[in-house]
Amino acid sequence: MPTPKPEPAAEGRNQAEDSASPPGAADCITWRCVVVRDGHRIRWGAFELPESALATRVFGFSSPVRSGELWSKVTSPDFAMMNARSQQAILGGLDGYDQEFRVVREGRLFWLHERVRIHSVDGDTWDL
Repeated sequence: MPTPKPEPAAEGRNQAEDSASPPGAADCITWRCVVVRDGHRIRWGAFELPESALATRVFGFSSPVRSGELWSKVTSPDFAMMNARSQQAILGGLDGYDQEFRVVREGRLFWLHERVRIHSVDGDTWDL
């Protein structure tokens, strides 16, 4: 579940960059997704995002969406790294993973910290 990362010192940042919420705020996005093994890779199902002002601000909406739709209004320079880390954790049998990544929407940069718990349903299906 992505949670906003507090904005570090302004050095090297411009006005187009933004944190998802002020430092110390308890603003978060929760999500749930079922993932299945597809050969040596994983396939993401629909993401369930409860209504959230932060999800709307970062992603442009908050509702059940397919994996591709979740990223349709944003870009992430870290997308390949994010997918590699999550796939490695899931297929490696870990019970979770943490990662930080950038999301850009309409020229605004959001830093998100994601803490994911992995629950194995069977050998080829996981509930995140």
